[in-house]
Amino acid sequence: RLIAARSEPDLPAWTVVDPGHPLGKALAALLDEYAGWDLAVTSRTTDDRLAVVRLSGDKAPPQFQLLDVATGKLEPLVAARPWLAGAELAEVEAFHITASDGFKLHGYLTVPPVPAGSPPPLVLLPHGGPHGVRERWGFDWEAQLLASQGFAVLQVNFRGSGGYGQAYEEAGYRRWGDRVVDDVLDAARWAIRRGKADGRRVCAMGGSFGAYAAMQAAIRAPDLVRCAVGIAGVYD
Repeated sequence: RLIAARSEPDLPAWTVVDPGHPLGKALAALLDEYAGWDLAVTSRTTDDRLAVVRLSGDKAPPQFQLLDVATGKLEPLVAARPWLAGAELAEVEAFHITASDGFKLHGYLTVPPVPAGSPPPLVLLPHGGPHGVRERWGFDWEAQLLASQGFAVLQVNFRGSGGYGQAYEEAGYRRWGDRVVDDVLDAARWAIRRGKADGRRVCAMGGSFGAYAAMQAAIRAPDLVRCAVGIAGVYD
């Protein structure tokens, strides 16, 4: 029985399909109460009386709570990274840009929590895969770690990424070394033009395919990418 559907155009969004169902009613109330959060029902009992809800945000590590469906009350279960409670974390912005060949791109920019008075250095953080994988809005420990040290972090859902339809994913086939990496570089140049980052201090870092993309970014744009960090990548 379909109760609700979750999608991720930019920030996560829910559509309650069956508001008359007790869980649908409880979910709708939680969505109002926790507007601006990422909410997910991770499991529920077979009689739909109890459910486990995960709450998180760009500046909030996940926390799991037990939902009493009938009353709508939440009971804390466990929180990830509790030592970050009260810490000043970075905001994550969704962006949409047009690549240099006209392709529409999507991604996220993490902005350092403490303004430096001038554009911050930038870390390009291409994801692995590359196909079927995508970046999502929410708490990203790696981006937050870098932002806490004063870096802006750019995560691009380059062509080939999942979550945007078959044509978007297939556009990255056989283009790993050129257009896929150029998407990352186009996003970096956009951030620099917007004053979001210092164009003289740009580094690329990633794991797996992201490691390859980081190295290839330095090869394709040595005037822009001043350093590259590869984690478990494939290259010679």
